[in-house]
Parts: sequence; C-alpha cells; structure tokens
Amino acid sequence: MGQVQQKRRAVLVVEDDADLRHLMAALFEDEQMDTIECESAEAALATLLIGGRKVAMIFADVRLRGVMDGIDLAREVKMRWPFLPVILTSGHPREHVGKLPPGVAYMPKPWQPLNVLIAAEQALASRGMPPGFPARPQANAVRLGRACSHVRPKSRKRARECGFRGSDPCERP
Repeated sequence: MGQVQQKRRAVLVVEDDADLRHLMAALFEDEQMDTIECESAEAALATLLIGGRKVAMIFADVRLRGVMDGIDLAREVKMRWPFLPVILTSGHPREHVGKLPPGVAYMPKPWQPLNVLIAAEQALASRGMPPGFPARPQANAVRLGRACSHVRPKSRKRARECGFRGSDPCERP
C-alpha cells in the first residue's frame, strides 16, 4: 500500500544578497523545511499570489532592491494574509528601520542560526502550526550556550563560503 505523504510547508526567504539568501535557505532546509528563495519583494509577492507551494512563513530583509522593500512586503502580506508569520531582518538598529506592520517580528543582523530557528518556531507556533519545527531547537538548553554547534554540514559549508570564520560559523571576521 502507498504511503500518504504530508505536504511540507515552505519558508519564503527574501534577500537580495545571494550568499546570505542561500545560507538562510540551507539553514531552513537542514531543519527539514522547504524553501522558496526570492531576491526582491516583488518576486516574493508574485510567488505568494501565484500560490505554487504553500508558504508557512516569510523571512525577509528590510532593505531590498526594487520598488518595494521588506516593510512594504510585510504590509502587503499582512493585508492579504493576516495570519502568515513574517520575520524581518536588518543590519540597521530597530529604531532606524521604521514602523513595522502589526504582527511582524524583527531580528537584527548579525543573527545566529539558532536564534533564527527559535524565532521561526515561535512565529509558526503563534500561527498554530504543529510543534516540532524547526526541530524544537530550544529544547536543549546546552545548545543555547553554543548557538551554532547544531548547524549541519551543509550550512557550515555555506557559512564558510559566505565569509564566516573560526570555529563558530556564526562569527564574521
């Protein structure tokens, strides 16, 4: 008898820096999430409107190339899909980013991979997603002290390719 495959939900990663976009995608893929990568807010919105795959959440940079930035994308998403979790990230201090739409989370750069996974799990839990994504990273308190020790080989390789150095792939030079 055939097995029923459960449809996996995808994280929409929106980042104009290709290296960082690929690193974020690898991080989510290591946690058994499908990803859809977009380099602009316009491409992300088109992806959502076409609805090719179900999107569980959006992880986007604030500063993006194109007419729309991450805040514009978040605003449009929250108007059309109010329960879709959105996490925005930026290298600028929160107070310089501007007003975020209600229900949009903010994560400052540089972030650590474990913190991204915890934020994603919290965002999905607030939407009522089943527990276990992304693999309950906060369940092991020891791992919290070593934020990147859980990063799998694929993400470690991408981290090195993106300029992360040292024994901790979360640290930039």
